[in-house]
Amino acid sequence: FFSGNSLAMAPKDMNRILTWEVVPADADVDFDDATKKVQAINIDDAVIWIGTPSVQPHVFGLSKIVITCQITKESVTAEMIEEKIEALSTEDVEYSGTVVNVDFIEVDRPKLSEVDQLKEDLKAAKAKIEELSEENNGLAAQIVKLQNDLVDARAGKSKAPAKESKGAADSGAPAGVDKKLAAKAEQDGAAKSKELKKMNEEYGNKYFAAGITAAEGNPKALECSMNGANKSTAALGKVFASEGPTSLAVCIYVPDDSEVNIKEWLDAAMEGIGGMAVATDINDAGNMISLKVDQNTEAGRFPIKDKDEVIAGAFTFIRAKGLLNEADDDDEPDMSALGEV
Repeated sequence: FFSGNSLAMAPKDMNRILTWEVVPADADVDFDDATKKVQAINIDDAVIWIGTPSVQPHVFGLSKIVITCQITKESVTAEMIEEKIEALSTEDVEYSGTVVNVDFIEVDRPKLSEVDQLKEDLKAAKAKIEELSEENNGLAAQIVKLQNDLVDARAGKSKAPAKESKGAADSGAPAGVDKKLAAKAEQDGAAKSKELKKMNEEYGNKYFAAGITAAEGNPKALECSMNGANKSTAALGKVFASEGPTSLAVCIYVPDDSEVNIKEWLDAAMEGIGGMAVATDINDAGNMISLKVDQNTEAGRFPIKDKDEVIAGAFTFIRAKGLLNEADDDDEPDMSALGEV
């Protein structure tokens, strides 16, 4: 098994082996050419494509490329490769890539001399100090703000909320979410909506379940993803799930005139990971609900595994309701049916 942060770093003296499902959103694409384009992806000479790739049936008439790579440097992440895959998209074909399996392989690393090892240890210690310094700076800024608010309150001042321009309102981040994270999550939600919209136009489906990596397991950031998607697909019901290093975020949305009960759909999506009893930070806004599920290693629950269970449960629910049009007779939900952003 592997946890959410397994995608970011391998154990010492190990390389990561990532198996991908790459989906070109065009049934008529030249898959030999598409495979060569994926295999040409390399970052810092640390990505090696291994094994024999295969083209397998996907859903909605599409096919997927199942392909495996070995990553030899810790600095190269799955997200970097995913961005490269998405960058293959053209006006005619959109590409999406999803990691469906993570494994590790032991490698022989040259043993460092005592001096070189000391240098590496000092470098790691310096990086940790810088990280802690950034955290302390953030805490200091919060303390200053609280002190200023306290002074204003004692002085009897009522602080009216600052008037935002339309542009500022659109780009503001929810409380507790970094602006860059919110922007990336909203952008990736908007990108996902293109795929949903295309499937809706081609197959008539109005309800979807998908993974959004960019939100990093933060439910508020995942709300940004849902809002980004709703700019062009507000008429479509959606369940988004996002894994982070220590938590899973889930966000569900249905339009006002939906024939699907949002709470029944959410209960079905959560059933495979323990139901709503494991949910925290629940934000119920009526037709949109977000929540967080913390990692529980003792119960064998990890964010990346829970994400697949949630998507599968949501997918099974809409199939049982007769709301899922598929191009094949596969009765089992494909958890990567809509790719990963």
